[in-house]
Amino acid sequence: MKIKILKPNEKITENSWGNEKFRNFCIENMNFIYRIVNSISDSLKQESLKQKDTVIIKNDGDITYALNGKRLSTLNKTILNMNGKMELVQLLGDLWSDIDFQNTQNEGGVSFPTGKNQKPYCAE
Repeated sequence: MKIKILKPNEKITENSWGNEKFRNFCIENMNFIYRIVNSISDSLKQESLKQKDTVIIKNDGDITYALNGKRLSTLNKTILNMNGKMELVQLLGDLWSDIDFQNTQNEGGVSFPTGKNQKPYCAE
């Protein structure tokens, strides 16, 4: 298999995805096509910075790849089967990013003391 590494100014765009030959290549090779993303644990970032230009593989139930302090994300994370057709998708947001889990027992002004069953407080 011939490998091509895109230069920083080259990228896959929505227009690229419209090319059927390109799209089919991406779908067939989605487990082997990577992009660099910033979200990475501090420990993995430090380990990958110590081993410059070496891909670090971490397996804690979900395999994670890192290179030079950045996480590598496979294209298969952004291709989904939508109504029988493989489509390129993007996460728009994270529902849980604005919730303070340290204080959820006080949400909505309702108190649920430790050990109490919440079901009697819920409307059916």
